[in-house]
Amino acid sequence: MLTILKQIFTWWNQQTFGTRIQILFSGKLVGSDKNGNKYYESKSGRRWVIYNGEVEASKIPNEWYSWMHYINNKIENEHNLKKYDWQKEHLPNQTGLKSSYHPKKYNNAKKNIKVGKANSLLLAFFFILITSNTFAETFEKSETIAELSVLDKVSSKNSNITVSIGEEFKFQNLIIKVLRCYNSKFDDDPEVTAYMQVTDKTMNNNDKVFVFNDWTFASSPSIRPFDHPVYDVWLKKCYS
Repeated sequence: MLTILKQIFTWWNQQTFGTRIQILFSGKLVGSDKNGNKYYESKSGRRWVIYNGEVEASKIPNEWYSWMHYINNKIENEHNLKKYDWQKEHLPNQTGLKSSYHPKKYNNAKKNIKVGKANSLLLAFFFILITSNTFAETFEKSETIAELSVLDKVSSKNSNITVSIGEEFKFQNLIIKVLRCYNSKFDDDPEVTAYMQVTDKTMNNNDKVFVFNDWTFASSPSIRPFDHPVYDVWLKKCYS
């Protein structure tokens, strides 16, 4: 009874009463993650999550985050995707908890600030490596077309748009410009990356501040999240 009352009068406890009714009539359970969060999809394609406990967006693992943004990564069929040895388990935001990072814990740690011969050789090696990578990236040819998806959070409408590299594309209140777009050629599962700039015409000082100005990754958009109150933009693919 207490759970139902919380769902009627609050929004931060798992789900609202309206969401419970929606699940009853049109929600289909797609799967759940290790944190106990459950993921649903309606017949019209709308997707949402029911949190296990309090509503906290950082509880969503990376693979389910991409599914929520309509990027297929087999998580809806294989709920336990194989991970590499170097990948750590997803950890929600630890701010305010005992496990959060605090600089004072490491004040007593001794630091080695003397650069020895081995360190000098190591620095020289990394300098040569970075320099060679910089020249390689300079001569790497970018694709000419980038395909993006734009989600209107208010209407839950998802739109696919095609943007020419280096040219501005106007989508409602947004001005989107993709400067570079690459397909990796050496991975078994190729990654798509792009450098994207987005401005909002409704915001002040728009000529000085970008809504988004960074690299974005098709398989892991949460690495560089697009933070906007109305729209969500993510990269799908690029080609020439």
